[in-house]
Amino acid sequence: MFYSTRDSKLRVKASEAILKGLSGDKGLFLPVSMPKIKIEELLDLSYQDLASYILSLYLDDYSIEEIKDCVEKAYSKTNFQDEIIGIHKEESFSVLELFHGPTVTFKDMALSLLPHLMSVAKRKNNITKKMMILTATSGDTGSAALSSFASSEDIGISVLYPDGGISGIQERQMLYFTSNKSRAYALTESNFDDCQNIVKRLLNMDQDKIILSSANSINIGRLLPQVVYYVRAYIELVNNGTIKMGEPLDVVVPTGNFGNIFASYIAKNMGVPFGKIVCASNENRVLTDFFETGVYSLDREFIKTNSPSMDILISSNLERLLYLLSGNDEEVRGYMASLASEKRFEVSDDMKAKLKTFGAYSINQEDTKKMIKSCFEEHNYLIDPHTAVSYGAFKKMKTDNHVLVVSTASPYKFTETILEVFGESCDDPVKALARIEELTGTKMPSQLNKILSHKVPPFKLSREEVDDRIFSDRIIEVSVPGTSANVGPGFDVAGIALSIYNTWRFEQSNKDELNGFSSDYLKKNLVLQAYHHYFDSFGEKYIPVKITVVKNDVPGSRGLGSSSTCIVAGLKAANEMLNRKHNDYELLALAAELEGHPDNAAPALFGGFITTWNDGVSYHPVAHPVSKDIKFIVAIPNAKISTHEARKVLPSSLSLADIQFNASRLVNIPSAFANGDVESLKGLIEDKIHTPYRMKLIPDAEKVKAIAEKNGCAYAISGSGSTQLIITKDASVIEAFESEKYSVDYTFKCLDIDCCGATVTEVKNG
Repeated sequence: MFYSTRDSKLRVKASEAILKGLSGDKGLFLPVSMPKIKIEELLDLSYQDLASYILSLYLDDYSIEEIKDCVEKAYSKTNFQDEIIGIHKEESFSVLELFHGPTVTFKDMALSLLPHLMSVAKRKNNITKKMMILTATSGDTGSAALSSFASSEDIGISVLYPDGGISGIQERQMLYFTSNKSRAYALTESNFDDCQNIVKRLLNMDQDKIILSSANSINIGRLLPQVVYYVRAYIELVNNGTIKMGEPLDVVVPTGNFGNIFASYIAKNMGVPFGKIVCASNENRVLTDFFETGVYSLDREFIKTNSPSMDILISSNLERLLYLLSGNDEEVRGYMASLASEKRFEVSDDMKAKLKTFGAYSINQEDTKKMIKSCFEEHNYLIDPHTAVSYGAFKKMKTDNHVLVVSTASPYKFTETILEVFGESCDDPVKALARIEELTGTKMPSQLNKILSHKVPPFKLSREEVDDRIFSDRIIEVSVPGTSANVGPGFDVAGIALSIYNTWRFEQSNKDELNGFSSDYLKKNLVLQAYHHYFDSFGEKYIPVKITVVKNDVPGSRGLGSSSTCIVAGLKAANEMLNRKHNDYELLALAAELEGHPDNAAPALFGGFITTWNDGVSYHPVAHPVSKDIKFIVAIPNAKISTHEARKVLPSSLSLADIQFNASRLVNIPSAFANGDVESLKGLIEDKIHTPYRMKLIPDAEKVKAIAEKNGCAYAISGSGSTQLIITKDASVIEAFESEKYSVDYTFKCLDIDCCGATVTEVKNG
């Protein structure tokens, strides 16, 4: 059974505590009793068997079979390929390596297990509602939580992290593990404490349709698995002869939210012969000051350091220690109330005396880098900045005991700081990792290979947007600009996005549905085909969708990229349903695959004037500036021309002179657009490869061209359809075109260049 630090009379079962994460009174859960273990009886157990045994002492309503099943799934070869924990041994200290999991951070140790414990807890408590994990992270928790929950069928997860407040590798990891049920959000103008406060507020909100819980170390399901590796570390040091059974072992833990170090304190209380437990802090030394003075004060500057996972001022798990040392929930409530109202509290003299069982040191940023260099030079062992903080604390402390320095992350997660230590820098994370490997001879973790090649832009939210984004049903609208491709000689190469749009609404559904289309035949719908193609291409689990036409301003089969608007919309919507798991460059490859060429798709996706080249492996869009003085008039006849018809009339072979004519003009078009040089464009967009042949298919094309030339405009056929593109600086010339009579109906529109490309917006339900 478990109770709350703010109400010791409250009792909940283990499965309830794990599902809730936070008690209703905002307290944290603690076990009613602290079981004792005999280390000497556990020496021969595997990590999995040890974890099952330790957890069985606490998880009162889980059967041993259920616990073993969860443990086997968590600590499998899939998650931990080589070893679960590592021990690096030196003469006076050993390093406990906790970074051998899928995201190369110690958070993997507990978070690999938590989803399985939660799924069992849901079944035990007959919960059929959707469940959402809400988590704040200063770097490592987010990627580990997203990695663990991404494959969960019945539990979603949303992670908040401070925008710009974590390392580039950490952010890329989180974005890599995105799925339809999991997403990391960069909270703008924030720090970790802001993210944590929002999560705590949301966890205490009443929700009708969804159950909320947390994967932060405030969840007892996160905390208990961490106890296991401290027991295991002592066993391994005994088994390898570093220490004798019963010999005291000091522990130094880099500390931010106080969860990891508190797990070592639980292990000590269970009977592991730990001596001094040392709290190692960075320049945000709120915990160091607390252990030295008994005063916890938030009245201080928040510093963004080179050990970002420890950039925390409100150490939530400290509340658990306060209760265990005081044994008084009223006293704890008083401390927490004072912290909320006065931003400080001071513990009793009795409590101050008990705090002396802990050591506490603070290491600044410069010393952090010095410790990385010192450890490498003295021991040929590379450590990350957080481990460097604990190593620096170890260097400051005086003890006769062997010391266990806790290493919480691979140094490869913090390339910028590691390279700084060696007097170098590199903005490209992939190149930075290779350089570190070259400089140090330390092998890069294989877990990072796939992640590094994955580039997804961060999903930024303001504080005001959080509630709607996390809790609303996903209804999105995708608006895609029409395009004019084959700009003059730029056949299958150049395209311009124009200010004319098609828009569709996408809603998750039980089955595929179409609404507002001229035909409801699913298999022939290009938007839906593209949507399906996304899931098929990336091997993602399909999400059925209802698609509704909102705006249909780009006419079909006219050469304004109507097919590209459909394809890009379907791909963008599918990507949005999976929380933007892939970037627009990957979507461009799929769009070009569906269309056969990228000239329309690239500007539809990215906006602006785009030329695209292919290296045989992928497409490379290049954006070119366009003067704001230029206007685009589209002349749209009431006559459709299919791509097949347009290409059928082209000659089967081309002369070298015509190819040279077109190529020489194409390379000069970008500068003319940038300078607003319409006079030059009149000659530069002239084309000899397809325009002379295709004009015969377009009613009154010669007349439109003649009017354009008479009024000093540049003229071209748009795409492969019947629309013609007139480029001018004088929008009023549209009247010259409208005043003429034609053999078919013509529509003339004066458009600007669209600079944004396809846009996605959230639509509130109802």
